[in-house]
Amino acid sequence: MHNTKSFFKFIQLICLLVFLYACDKEEVIDTCQDGIFTPGEEGVDCGGPCPPCEEEISSLAFATINGFETRFDDYSIEKFDDWVIRIFNDTIDITLNLGNGDSLGLRPMKPLFSKAQLFNKNFSQLAQGRTVFMEIDHDEQRLSFYCDAKFTLDPSGPNFNPLDTLFITQGDFANIPWENQ
Repeated sequence: MHNTKSFFKFIQLICLLVFLYACDKEEVIDTCQDGIFTPGEEGVDCGGPCPPCEEEISSLAFATINGFETRFDDYSIEKFDDWVIRIFNDTIDITLNLGNGDSLGLRPMKPLFSKAQLFNKNFSQLAQGRTVFMEIDHDEQRLSFYCDAKFTLDPSGPNFNPLDTLFITQGDFANIPWENQ
């Protein structure tokens, strides 16, 4: 019987040691991989004590069209020999040939491919246009530029009126992604 008591005391001692050892150990939770915005983080699982957050590159496309400020959420740039951008919304569809080359600064637009449509009226003649390339990011394939342009109706068309003009002013386009063609 004495052995039985000793055995139970030994088992109790082992259980107590296991309990103390388990309670003594703190469970470390990696908050940088928990999918939760934890205090101290700048974003979910990034910044602060975690690895830096990736910079989110946002694009913007604004222009004043015949005096009305217009934002474009739909746009695309194709880079052939020339830079050609298409911007559009539910009332206007514009294609601009921004010229060629990768130099920053002022350049004339080219009439080839340049056209505009406003409320189903086709302005097929680029009368004048200029653009200023501000940044060309070849790593991210993004272009930032300013532009102004003037379109007229086709002078040989049946409904030609020299007063029908489409003006694009204060065009501000930043971080517009492009595709090489």
